[in-house]
Amino acid sequence: MKFKNLLSLILIGLSLNLINAVAQELIKFSYPRELAQIQRHASRLNVEPELLMAIREAEDGNKYPYGIIPRGLSKQVYNKDRGYFYNSKFYNYKDKTEKNMSWCANTVYKKLLEFDAMPFEKRLGYLDFIDFLGDSYAPKIASNDPTKKNKNWERNVRDLYLHFIREK
Repeated sequence: MKFKNLLSLILIGLSLNLINAVAQELIKFSYPRELAQIQRHASRLNVEPELLMAIREAEDGNKYPYGIIPRGLSKQVYNKDRGYFYNSKFYNYKDKTEKNMSWCANTVYKKLLEFDAMPFEKRLGYLDFIDFLGDSYAPKIASNDPTKKNKNWERNVRDLYLHFIREK
């Protein structure tokens, strides 16, 4: 009887480990060819690459892969933008995905500065930086979100970010 109980516990443990391993496999970064560029843009702006990866996964688009949709004056600037400086050298964007990634990294950087400068009492109104970022990056009520995907953006980005941090 003891042997049967021990065997059952071992099998249950193995099953749980297998389920956990399968779940981890399901959340692999879907855009591995972009990792070097993500690292570069994260490094030049001192933002976490895992956050850029999480945003990329959550946005999952082709036209605006990192969710940057320029409008108004920013659209004019975006259209004229040809590249960025890194280590005192100018680099042209390789493609529209890198351009969108760069603008995403810049947005995260500027919002992080804004969040860090915020009085402590005001910061208490947010769960974390991703909560703050989501209010402007993916507002829950937006004219360009007819399917209402933005309502889950913060949770999705947070979950993916935490997963990618653990994967380091």
